[in-house]
Amino acid sequence: MPFKLNDQVFVVPLKRVGIVTEVGEKYQVQIGALRMQCSEEMLSYEVPPKTASSKVESYIVKRRYKDKISAFKRGAAPTKIDLHGYTVKDAILALEDAINECILAGGHSLEVIHGLGSGKVKSAVLRQLAEMDCVKNYKVAEGNPGSTWAYF
Repeated sequence: MPFKLNDQVFVVPLKRVGIVTEVGEKYQVQIGALRMQCSEEMLSYEVPPKTASSKVESYIVKRRYKDKISAFKRGAAPTKIDLHGYTVKDAILALEDAINECILAGGHSLEVIHGLGSGKVKSAVLRQLAEMDCVKNYKVAEGNPGSTWAYF
């Protein structure tokens, strides 16, 4: 179901409503002060009804990268993302999703586990973090060159 510019959409993994501000290969969605890139599978026109129990249930983000982002309770920010085994392209997409979720949930930092391997994913992650306006600082973890901390 294609979305159009200025459509009000429900961002399923974040359980938030936003506005489509850009249409392309991915949709750019404005949620409050934050803009994020979303695939079509992450968006819906329908907002599911709220239930009393949904406020206290813990959940794991339901999307393509759900097994790589740390589980968290509703309202709490994810603390880390594991990018082992990802291609550079998929790693960057997963990183952007994790950072958006972390910021929306009020988080101030995120551990990005990229591993060592050939160094391609690590290089791409560091390049991406340097380009993102929302990332105030980042550094490779002391004693573990396969992990980087991003601060917002």
